[in-house]
Amino acid sequence: MRAVADGRPERTRKSYVQDWASWSKFWAETGVPLLAVTPGTLVMFVEWLWTQPRAKPGTRPARSTIDRRLSGTVVTARAEHGVKLKDGVARLARNRLK
Repeated sequence: MRAVADGRPERTRKSYVQDWASWSKFWAETGVPLLAVTPGTLVMFVEWLWTQPRAKPGTRPARSTIDRRLSGTVVTARAEHGVKLKDGVARLARNRLK
C-alpha cells in the first residue's frame, strides 16, 4: 500500500485498507470483477453497503461512512492497482446516497 500511504495520515491509510476490504467482500459476494470500478458498480456497491448487517439491528451505515468507502475504493484502485478512472467516477454513486 505504498502509493496510497505516501503523505497520508495513518488514520486515512487504515481507513482506505478497510474501504478496500469492503470492496473486496462486495466483489466476492456479487461476482463483479475486482478492478471493475465503474459508475455502475459503485452504485451497486452503495446499495450493497446499505444492506450489510450492523452492530445495532435495524440501522444502516452512516452516509459519511459509505461516502468514504467510495473514496477509499477509488483511491486504492487508482494508486495500488493502476486502474485508470475518470474524474467523478463516483458521482452517480454519491447521488444515490442522497
